[in-house]
Amino acid sequence: MDLSRGRLAAIIAAAIIGAGALGAGVVHLVMRTGETASRDVAATEGTSTASVEGTASEGTPVTETAPATDETTRGTSTSAGASDIEDGRYFGYVRDVQTGSGRTYLVVDYAQFLTGEAAARAAAEAGEESPPPNDYFIVNANPKLRTIPISPAARVLLAEWEDHHDPADPVAVPIAVWTDRLTEVLEGTTPADEEPYLHLLLDLGYWFTIHGGTITVVEQQWVP
Repeated sequence: MDLSRGRLAAIIAAAIIGAGALGAGVVHLVMRTGETASRDVAATEGTSTASVEGTASEGTPVTETAPATDETTRGTSTSAGASDIEDGRYFGYVRDVQTGSGRTYLVVDYAQFLTGEAAARAAAEAGEESPPPNDYFIVNANPKLRTIPISPAARVLLAEWEDHHDPADPVAVPIAVWTDRLTEVLEGTTPADEEPYLHLLLDLGYWFTIHGGTITVVEQQWVP
């Protein structure tokens, strides 16, 4: 009887050890699966995508998706590395104006300006009215900023500028004048009587055409 009990105890102990080993194997598998999923997500976020719907024209919303990238803290600009600054036409906002080595740089926050079905889907996913009012919806979920040089010969086309308010016929503004006014708003030195209108320079988004890693055209996107 004692021998049988000993054998039974040995069998139970072996079973417990085996179950423990099996459990450890399962936990390891889950961890590895989670790591793979994280890598897949990171790879997806770092993949550049672009889609365009409709016809581009001044004052007309056009769907164009800016490249999705890894995120950094808002308010911190990244260096203008070749991997970050790809040629193309992208929608976004001006967050800062910087100068250095005789050049002017815009700190740009890419966003997605969507229209049509893409806007309706994005609005619904965000829990907003869908289809959205005026048939456009802006998605700005990625806080990464890019510091991009702007050509001294860049064309700046503004729908809202001083007494000009016509999205169908934007006015061309000298690059130096535009960046000077942007700097005034950013530094809080805007004259009180001009403050409401000048703040539109930051509140409204722009389409940035980038060629050779440099901004060559800036088009203000008017919204109702």
